[in-house]
Amino acid sequence: MKSFDWSDIQFKIPSNIILAGPSGSGKTTFLLKLLQHANKLMSPPPSQIIYAYGQYSPAVPQIESMGIQTYEGVPTDEDLQNKQGTLLIMDDLLTNVSEDYLATLFSKKTHHLGICLIFVTQGLFDKKMKFCRSQAHYVILMKAFSAQLGVRNFGQQNFAHQLPFFMDSYRLATKDNFGYLVVDMSPTCPQELRLRTNIFPEETVTVFTPRVQV
Repeated sequence: MKSFDWSDIQFKIPSNIILAGPSGSGKTTFLLKLLQHANKLMSPPPSQIIYAYGQYSPAVPQIESMGIQTYEGVPTDEDLQNKQGTLLIMDDLLTNVSEDYLATLFSKKTHHLGICLIFVTQGLFDKKMKFCRSQAHYVILMKAFSAQLGVRNFGQQNFAHQLPFFMDSYRLATKDNFGYLVVDMSPTCPQELRLRTNIFPEETVTVFTPRVQV
């Protein structure tokens, strides 16, 4: 595979990121690592990080210990004003918001406010999330045995002519506990870097590329 610049695989601000997987799949572990390395993994580095959650969990004090502002419930528009360059995490808030709210958040607010949203959910294939999936720049898929059909449908929509390649990449990326596949749908991403895993600084980045037919 061709070499690539680190900037090619950084999460860009502003953008929409969905981090999806069932309970126990490793979403929190992934999120804590991302927050620990946010200045390296995001471009530009976030000016501020806000963590909004639906239900208190042991992750909240861990995140607060990083000096990150936490917020119980859905942030108001006023909370997000003048926050350009902010990384906003909304964790387990799918049941707290309407479909219209999500559509506006993903299609208008993040770009208008100049923020990066990470929406953490167990319900990637919930009816509310249909439009959000189409507006996501990145989707991070954790291992989900119960959602194999949903993952396949997602692959069919976004990799229609390479579905076997997409599913093989997903299986390889999630074969271990807490495994994940980053699906990069941002317009600036080189085509050969769209599927990857092991993205953290202590890991060796793995990029999945289709086999060349001979």
